[in-house]
Amino acid sequence: MIIFIILAAVLLLAILGTLAWLLAKRRKQKPKKGTAPNNHYFPPTWNGQFFRSSRQ
Repeated sequence: MIIFIILAAVLLLAILGTLAWLLAKRRKQKPKKGTAPNNHYFPPTWNGQFFRSSRQ
């Protein structure tokens, strides 16, 4: 009887650990809100002037 309790506890811990790992992995992949993906390619002093002049 004690063996079954120990096995159930180990199984429960394994399931909880897997769920916590999956949630942590899922949270890590979310991009930050409010930031453009290629902000770091262009210096902030340009203010989009390159794009405005190329579209005219």
